[in-house]
Amino acid sequence: MQGSKNAGMLLSAAALLVDGQVVLDNLPDVTDVAIGSRIGAHLGATTSTTPGGLRIAAHELADSDMDVALGRRIRHTPSFAAAVLARTGHVSFPLPGGDGFCDRPVDLHIEAMRRAGARLVEQDGLIRADLDGSRPRAFTMDLGTRYGPSLGATITALLLASRADGTSTLTNPSAEPEVEHTVRFLRRAGGAVAEREGNLVVAGAARLTDTTYRIPPDRMEAGTLLIAAAATGGTVSLDGIGLADLTPAFLAWLARLGTEVAETEQGIRLEVVRDLVPHSLVTGPHPGFPTDLQPQATALLATLPGRATVTERVHRQRSSHVPGLTTLGARITDSDGTLHVTGTTALRGAIITGDDIRCVAALLTAALAADGESHVGGAHQLARGYADLPGKLAALGADVALVPDEPGRA
Repeated sequence: MQGSKNAGMLLSAAALLVDGQVVLDNLPDVTDVAIGSRIGAHLGATTSTTPGGLRIAAHELADSDMDVALGRRIRHTPSFAAAVLARTGHVSFPLPGGDGFCDRPVDLHIEAMRRAGARLVEQDGLIRADLDGSRPRAFTMDLGTRYGPSLGATITALLLASRADGTSTLTNPSAEPEVEHTVRFLRRAGGAVAEREGNLVVAGAARLTDTTYRIPPDRMEAGTLLIAAAATGGTVSLDGIGLADLTPAFLAWLARLGTEVAETEQGIRLEVVRDLVPHSLVTGPHPGFPTDLQPQATALLATLPGRATVTERVHRQRSSHVPGLTTLGARITDSDGTLHVTGTTALRGAIITGDDIRCVAALLTAALAADGESHVGGAHQLARGYADLPGKLAALGADVALVPDEPGRA
């Protein structure tokens, strides 16, 4: 399994807090992570590749103005900005980009910066933040939202608090694994982060020191491959990942469909053990069903005779994959954020395209199960989160090949 795209992005941001050298092992070769590395380099960090990873030396950040074009291409821009603000006392950054299936509100990120003592001005799509002193001030913040705790805002607040002058308390933080890995990274770099009654208590440090950290396996890549195997009635073994890396809700859903996922010496193995039957799902914050596997799961349900519902509870909406699936013959209706899926075994090949990472993965999954040949556009989107998903599917026996896709967009 490749290293986690999301953890790699967020730890690349956290590396900018360190007054020295950071080595991130098992960093995935995906476009979004490469953009994060380029953002750091533009700000003055020195980066160099290592076998399977990246060395980041941010002894001095010579610039506090983030590259606007790069910042608009990824969703974790505010977390990079928080690290720069904590290090230099100043930062200018654009509103984030990334996937377009829903808005990416930055209100909690802005509130974290404000609570840390920053004065903020927004003009022409750029946000300028300045601290009165050399370090953020300690603060208390509730990170809950109507959709559950915010992963991105939790990281932004955590990075600010780690260099604050005093002890900060973050209530209702996200429980996503990326937060736990960021906490471990900060501890290895000399930070003091305690978990108390579900809250994070962070004693800010004047300096953070050299460290090495291994990026965990990408649970979304693993989940995508497990779903693709189930959709095609196959079997798949995945090395370098364990059952503990996947959420119980996702594993339980796969079992209810009619698959069995077991641990092996090298990783995990999925087998289809009976005729698959559809089963409804509801996404939720960790340890619930991951929203980043919802599109692929919807694609699988579209191939199974019977009815199921897919309810999105992490984002306001997530249905960008539905038009492409219906072009393939899927029967899906959207009612107030809940997808009603009536499965069919008669999906047919077509020309389709996707506009975000998991949407393209979902369309690719459905195309594998469809009769006939399909052309799935959006390879540049897929490359943002998967190092080589088409290649891995081909190695598993799928008839899939990567063709040039919109030059200049990758």
